[in-house]
Amino acid sequence: MERFDESAIDWVAAAKRGISRRMLKEYGFLELLLEGGTTPVIPLTLTLADVTIKLDATLRLTEDCDKNVRFEVLGYGWEE
Repeated sequence: MERFDESAIDWVAAAKRGISRRMLKEYGFLELLLEGGTTPVIPLTLTLADVTIKLDATLRLTEDCDKNVRFEVLGYGWEE
């Protein structure tokens, strides 16, 4: 049973930061995230403003007080 509705995810905003639906689907983690789970550690390349950060991290979905679904990135190390 899905805890999060996939259509509530802002995929355009996520892609601007380096997280794509296609990537999550290819890794086999999209359903896990939608069910409220946390991914195992995966390599990510995130773009924040003009800075690109490479890190190993886990991802999970959270909901803010306005019911917006967002990615939470739990990093374990990074390089700029």
